[in-house]
Amino acid sequence: MEEPVRPIIIAELCTSCGACVEVCPHHALSLVAGVPVLDTSIECEYCGNCEEVCPTEAIRRPFLVVFSQPAA
Repeated sequence: MEEPVRPIIIAELCTSCGACVEVCPHHALSLVAGVPVLDTSIECEYCGNCEEVCPTEAIRRPFLVVFSQPAA
């Protein structure tokens, strides 16, 4: 089974403001030693709220491109 696609956290850019933790609707993020960490036991819905509120762009969502088969 493939790993789920999750946001990338760049600790060097993080200012520990906690905005990402506050806006996560599923509480999948928490601050650990001042750095946001994704809890792997909680399903990240990939909503983008954390990426949108981060003032330093320390959280980014990689995108997975999936090609579908043409309809027969």
